[in-house]
Amino acid sequence: MEQDILSSVWPEWQVVRQIGRGSFGVVYEVVRRDYSVESHAAVKVISTPQNKSELDSLRAEGLSEEATRTYLQGVVNDFVSEIQLMESFKGVQNIVSVEDYKVVEKKDEIGWDIYIRMELLTPFNSYVCDKTLSEQEVIKLGIDLCTALELCARCNIIHRDIKPENIFVNPFGDFKLGDFGIARKLENVTGGLSQKGTYNYMAPEIEKGSQYDATVDLYSLGLVLYRLLNRNRLPFLDTDRQLLNPNERMNAVRRRMDGEPLPPPCDASPAMAQIILCACAYEPGRRFSSAAAMKKALISAGNGAYAVDQEVWERTRSVRPAAPNPERTAAVSGTNQGTNRRRQVDTFGEREKPKKKKSKVPLMITLVLLAALLIGGGVVLFPKLLDKQEVNKEEDTVSRENDSDEKEENAQKEDDQKSGAYADLLKTYIGTYTSDRNVRGFELTVTSCDQEGNLTAVYEFYDLYGENKVYGSYNIEGKITTELSDGSVIASTKGVEWVVSPGYSYSMSDRELTFNPERTLVTSEETDFYGIAENTPGMYEHDDIVKKYTGTYMPNWGVTSAELTITSCDENTGEVQAEFAFAPHEHNTEAQTGSFVMSGKVIYEYPDGSIKLALMGDQWIQKPEENTQMLSFYLTISPERDKAISELYQIYLTA
Repeated sequence: MEQDILSSVWPEWQVVRQIGRGSFGVVYEVVRRDYSVESHAAVKVISTPQNKSELDSLRAEGLSEEATRTYLQGVVNDFVSEIQLMESFKGVQNIVSVEDYKVVEKKDEIGWDIYIRMELLTPFNSYVCDKTLSEQEVIKLGIDLCTALELCARCNIIHRDIKPENIFVNPFGDFKLGDFGIARKLENVTGGLSQKGTYNYMAPEIEKGSQYDATVDLYSLGLVLYRLLNRNRLPFLDTDRQLLNPNERMNAVRRRMDGEPLPPPCDASPAMAQIILCACAYEPGRRFSSAAAMKKALISAGNGAYAVDQEVWERTRSVRPAAPNPERTAAVSGTNQGTNRRRQVDTFGEREKPKKKKSKVPLMITLVLLAALLIGGGVVLFPKLLDKQEVNKEEDTVSRENDSDEKEENAQKEDDQKSGAYADLLKTYIGTYTSDRNVRGFELTVTSCDQEGNLTAVYEFYDLYGENKVYGSYNIEGKITTELSDGSVIASTKGVEWVVSPGYSYSMSDRELTFNPERTLVTSEETDFYGIAENTPGMYEHDDIVKKYTGTYMPNWGVTSAELTITSCDENTGEVQAEFAFAPHEHNTEAQTGSFVMSGKVIYEYPDGSIKLALMGDQWIQKPEENTQMLSFYLTISPERDKAISELYQIYLTA
């Protein structure tokens, strides 16, 4: 029956099989054949009301036909709002893409059928049903979902229903967030809203009907990560028993809602345990301040650079499920409310200050006095026995040493005042950043940084391609706020004064910059900000990506054979040269043929070793007769360097 209905809505699509069923609808795998080319997708069918008995229940409550129709129309509108919201995220890497939807009114009775066509993905529960994720895989899950939540934050949206059932996996192992059915605009969220979301993963403030913010999504995500690193058990549940009764599960949820400190996940490292417990802090102000902050902590954990507070870890680890503790801050990574959960420079991990060279004068005086005591006061009783010339010579030596030490000490003080313990930050960094989906180049020169971590810099940004036109430059001021265990430092910076103003359409940017341990790398997650210190040899050593990749991509004329050959990657600048060729596919013989030269740049390196390139069409080699434009896209090459993907044009290539 569903096939008949689907055929009337999208006649080109056919149902292959049912792949899921939930409280709101049924999900099918569907296929479309164009020129013998198969394209697969998922179709979710939602019926409102779900069955005749539901309609009869509404009528039994005394609702008129008009009131019943109005009520059900409101439900449909809610679903359409979800669909439109997800449509606005189409093409985003870590959010499920909705391709199309249709609402069809039923003919014989009051009600509607809603059809949502979206990309075909693997449900997360199916993905993990026969395997246990490693901690690195759990970290990647957290990073991917934080990326999705970052976009939600930019759109002032709270998801409110993050759980395994709403997580999906694409063929390349990327995790995606779906089902925004209960999402609401942030400005509409108040304590007066009805409770939404899944109880097992719900933040306490939602359950209590209190006012809440976007940190409720971080709380739910933290519980998902908790479960994956706690032998598939949520907090306060026995990890050694296979079967648990409903009362045990309800009691565990109640203890969590009442604010009992969560024990660390049993299989989590100290770093991941602190990150998870910080995300799941009972008090919203003690959680990560944003998805970006949590993502940065996860990236640090993946690199082995997360600063674990041992005192807090020992205190947290001592928490037992059977012993409620009013000290809810035990689950927090040892920072003030509402701040970043890593070590602060002024309280933890303070740099060792340069040791001052001790003067030799006190030692000489001590020796002289000791000698006087040993000879029984002979210096006083028999002064003529001492060689006056020798005494004067010794005094001159002491004086010269004293003057030399004083000069050395003053010079050290002068150097400290000039650059402090952060002198190795004073470099020029060159790289790229993204702005409005465009890739631009930049040059950042750190000009000073004192003992307290106050820094100044000059920032210049320009057109990466073509004429390398300088858009503008401005002065930056900042402050080092965080110091990680690997020696990296994080600085909050802001633009303060234009040097070269590009015009009214541009504004100076505020960024949180991270300088790596060797002080050769500067990054900022928010805008794919990635720079290498100038004249740093071999920092883009990616010879392993210089190869030919073949596969397919999806332009508007259908599936097409594609071939991308990366011809070079400069180890010092990260500049990439490539050629892109396209041709008819065996299942789409009418596709066009052409090729062109591409230029680009390495713009980011991920903790798992994968890299992100920005590539832009530069010059035609073979131009098709029809009006065809060269492509520009971001390309992510997998850790093994044998797969390349760009979701914008559904480019899937293998070496």
